[in-house]
Amino acid sequence: MVPPRMGTRDVPPFGSQPFDHFIMERWDPSSTLSKKEQHKVLVAVWLSLGQYGRNIFYQRMRTWANDSDIPEHVPQDLLTNEQRAKNEVPYCAFWIRTWYGTEDKGSDGSKPVTRATANKCYHHLYRRAVLSIEEDGDENEPYDGDLTIEEDAIFDDDPDSFGMAQQTPEEDIAPAGAIPSALAGAFMRVPDSFDGTSKAEWRSDNAEMILKEEKRLEDSQHVLVLLADRQACERGWVLFLSINHKGQVMPLRIRHKAGDTRDQVNQWLGLGHGIDAAPEDRTDEVIYADDGDGWDKC
Repeated sequence: MVPPRMGTRDVPPFGSQPFDHFIMERWDPSSTLSKKEQHKVLVAVWLSLGQYGRNIFYQRMRTWANDSDIPEHVPQDLLTNEQRAKNEVPYCAFWIRTWYGTEDKGSDGSKPVTRATANKCYHHLYRRAVLSIEEDGDENEPYDGDLTIEEDAIFDDDPDSFGMAQQTPEEDIAPAGAIPSALAGAFMRVPDSFDGTSKAEWRSDNAEMILKEEKRLEDSQHVLVLLADRQACERGWVLFLSINHKGQVMPLRIRHKAGDTRDQVNQWLGLGHGIDAAPEDRTDEVIYADDGDGWDKC
């Protein structure tokens, strides 16, 4: 939606990022899956390992020599050079477009929605939620302000990777406890951005500390994910998901009005307020943060 800004980051060679070592261990040359399919499956497994499961491969990266042998069957091109350059940066919030229209009639008898119609709906949502432009803003006026979400953490251009079918706006595509397909699709591009690749205090080999941390992490929001699903695109209700360190959707999911998106994202990025910070208040449902229409001014 906004023209991409090309960075000048150096491209790390294969073997210099944790996910590379996971691929070296797990890639199956005899798999019947296509290269892209196996990549996506392995990314979901990568996320499910949790912070300390992934840390094993970080430690391997630390001891890796650039002239070490790489098995011939291991693909070194799963990420483009541009993606590898962005892969080391940790992001705390992600925006993923999951709805690109539908070729079939809905279960409620509704007509199919063309890609062109879905794109028009998404453009409206993007301007309202990501660009924070008011409903009555000029459609043709160039935008030169800040984005609600970092540009490199916006995934909205690949229905094969991020698309999730929804026959009706109410259909639940992100149940609690699941790793959404769209999330795995997004992290196919930046698998190490879930933790970053810098040396941090939590990267310890103290077994007692790890045990305590893993217990805490199960109930903690690791990243915030906003889904531009069908209901968000058609009705303005953006789906906010709290994702734990294993890539799983936490129980409470909230829909906020498109115009309230920036304020709510800043609650997390600026203040560290997760969606369901109080365990005793958690409920396994999707709730609406407000009354009225999703396009209303907040």
